[in-house]
Amino acid sequence: MIDKLANPLIVNEIVIGNKDNSYKIARLIKEGLLRKLAPKIYTSNLGDTPERIILRNHLNIIKAFFPGAIISHRSALEARPTSDHYFFISYRNATHLKLSGLTIVALKSDMNIEGTNSFMGDLFISNRERAFLENLQQTKTSTISNKSVSQKEIEKKLDQICQIHGEEALNQIRDVARTLSVELSMEPEFRKLNKIISAILNTHPSSVLLTSEARARHLNMSYDPVRIERFDVLFKYLQENEFKSLLKTFVTPKEFENQCFYEAYFSNYIEGTRFEISEAVEIIFEGKLPESRPDAHDILGTYQLLTNKTLMGIKIKDPAHFIELIKHHHKILLSAHPHAHPGEFKEKRNQAGNTLFVEPSAVIGTLVKGLENYYLLQDPLKQSIYLMFLIAEVHPFNDGNGRIARLFMNSILFSHNLEKIIVPNVFRDDYLGSLKKLTMKNDPVPFVRTMIRCLEFSSKIDYSTFENATRDLKLSNAFLEPSEGKLIVI
Repeated sequence: MIDKLANPLIVNEIVIGNKDNSYKIARLIKEGLLRKLAPKIYTSNLGDTPERIILRNHLNIIKAFFPGAIISHRSALEARPTSDHYFFISYRNATHLKLSGLTIVALKSDMNIEGTNSFMGDLFISNRERAFLENLQQTKTSTISNKSVSQKEIEKKLDQICQIHGEEALNQIRDVARTLSVELSMEPEFRKLNKIISAILNTHPSSVLLTSEARARHLNMSYDPVRIERFDVLFKYLQENEFKSLLKTFVTPKEFENQCFYEAYFSNYIEGTRFEISEAVEIIFEGKLPESRPDAHDILGTYQLLTNKTLMGIKIKDPAHFIELIKHHHKILLSAHPHAHPGEFKEKRNQAGNTLFVEPSAVIGTLVKGLENYYLLQDPLKQSIYLMFLIAEVHPFNDGNGRIARLFMNSILFSHNLEKIIVPNVFRDDYLGSLKKLTMKNDPVPFVRTMIRCLEFSSKIDYSTFENATRDLKLSNAFLEPSEGKLIVI
C-alpha cells in the first residue's frame, strides 16, 4: 500500500496527468486512491460528485490546460461559471473543454495582457475596465452568445459602483477604459461604454439606458435596487398574511398625554438616550432641561411631536408630501442639535455595525420608490409596519432615524384611530435583532412578529392615570434591561 500522506499526487484534490506521472497515476488508481474525472484529470476525493469537484477546482484545471490564459468577458465580471455552466477565457486558440458540470470556453485572442492582473501565477484576469469593454463586444456567432453579460447587467454594475463609490469612480473607469481601448483596438466598445456612463451621470441622453435604476439616476431620482428588493420581500409577506389591528379611543386628554410620555421615553431609550422616569417627568411635564444633559431636548422634541394631534393625524397624500413631512418632523425632533442638520437629508453615507445604509444621492429615489408598496398595502397596520422599516432601512438623516421611523409608524395608526406600537426597554434587543434579520437575511417574519408583539403589549396598558400606566408597565417588565427579563403581555 502506498503511503497516502507521503505521496504528493494524492495530497491535492485534483491531479493533472502527464507523461511524467502517468505510471504513478495508474498505480494509485489500482490502489483505489485516485479516480478519473476526465481525460488527464483525476481526483483523490473518492466520495464527492465529479461536478462539485470540478467546480471548486476549475481554476486549477484552466491553469493546467490553458497556461497563460486570461479570464475574460463575463467570467471576469462575475468571477464564477454561468448558470448554464460555462466559464470564459481568452487564449491563443479557440477551443473548449467540456467536463462534468462545466464547459471551459477558450476565445481566440492575440494574448495582449494590457489591462489584466496576474492571477494564480500562470493565469491573468481582465481588470474591471477591460472586462466592461469585452462585455460590450458584438457577438458574431450564436455558439458563444453568452460570453458577455447584457447591457442591462453592465448598467446595474456601473450604477452599483456609483452608489457605493460615487460619480468620481465612474469617471475613473471611463478614463482608464479610454486609454485601454486604444491598446486593445476596442474603440467601438469604448464608445458604447462612454455613452452608458455619460447617461448615468446625466451628461448624455437617457435613451441609451435600458434599466430603471440607471434611468432613475439620470433623472436625479436614483434608488438603491437592493433595498427595493428587500422592501418587496416585506411587502409580499405583509400582503399574504392578516394581522389584527385594535381600535383606540382616548377617554381623557390625560390618558393621551400619558401614552405619549411613555412612547417618547421608550423610543429615546432604544437610541441610547436614557433617563430615570422622574427625570423624564421633570423634562416633559415641568420643563426642567438640565444643562448637563443636552439630549433632554430629544425626549422633549419627541413628546412635542407625539402630542401634536394635527401633525400626527396628517395622512400622506403623495411622495412629495411624504418628503416634506419627514423633513419637517425631523427638524422639530433634532432642533437642539444643529450639528445633525435637522430637517436635512444626510450628505455622507451612514453605517451601523456592518450595515451600510443608502447613499445620499439615492435617499429620495429609494424613499419614493419604496412608497409604491406602501400605497398598495392599504391596511393601516400593515402600512405602519412597512413605513417604519422603509425609513429605518434608508436611514435618510445623520441622526434620529429610528425615532422618526417609529414616529411615522404610529402617526399612521393614530390617524386611523388605532392602537399604537410601542417598543419597551426590555424588548430592545428583540426589536433591533429582528430589524437586522430583515436587513441581512431578507427574513421579514421576526420583524413583523416583533411589531405585533409590541402592539399586543401596548394595547394592555392602562393610561388613564400616570400611576396606573407605570404600574402596568412594571408588571410587563417594560423597564427592565433585555438581559434582566422577558416582556410580559398582561
